[in-house]
Amino acid sequence: MKKDKVDISINLPIATRKDQVISINRKMIYINKLEKNIICFGTIHPNFGNFNDVENEIKFLKENKIKGIKLHPEYQNFYPDDWKMFKIYELCTKYNIT
Repeated sequence: MKKDKVDISINLPIATRKDQVISINRKMIYINKLEKNIICFGTIHPNFGNFNDVENEIKFLKENKIKGIKLHPEYQNFYPDDWKMFKIYELCTKYNIT
């Protein structure tokens, strides 16, 4: 980044499997605390868990200053208007995660 005169980078990780969510999010939180010129978002997989699991993870992201999550329909195999996605959307709204 310094060599190419880039001031800030945004990292948008994608959990392609539900078992990757926690480890990816913890790593992104760590990087955000370590690096001042890299902003990492979190991730949620559509099959991550039940409503409470998703809410706990999104709440945890908010508490750790994660500003948003990355969802990717093609890699995570979902349609944006799929009913199972609405719990994620609602929780992101509730916790002001974009």
